[in-house]
Amino acid sequence: MSELVLGELEKSLEEAIDNLWQCSVIADDFSDPSMQEEFNSKLSGFVENLKQLDSLAREVDVDIPMQVIQSIDKGVNPEVISKEYYDLCKSQNDQARGRIFATDVFHGLLSERMSHWDDYRMEQTGSAPTRE
Repeated sequence: MSELVLGELEKSLEEAIDNLWQCSVIADDFSDPSMQEEFNSKLSGFVENLKQLDSLAREVDVDIPMQVIQSIDKGVNPEVISKEYYDLCKSQNDQARGRIFATDVFHGLLSERMSHWDDYRMEQTGSAPTRE
């Protein structure tokens, strides 16, 4: 997917949003029958934008998580989802680091105790321990 396609997609999305906004403004203040022609023009522009978006969609291969789409439908900013996911990953990373640290401490203590155990066995048996 090239930067050119993404730029074209972004421009087309902005135009579609702008045309839809203008349609809603015209529809909200539809007092004069002469506004019908302007409304039809903006609506036709919006339909053309949708056709262009449809053709560009075939060139773009992006997977959007369903949670993001559902949140946008609910009116939630998608950046909130990204932040929540980042916080979750950071928390899990911190937990993993804690486990690694605890394992390192345990390994050090176990090694120290095992060295004392070898000394103890040598004192008790009078010979060096054998390792298999």
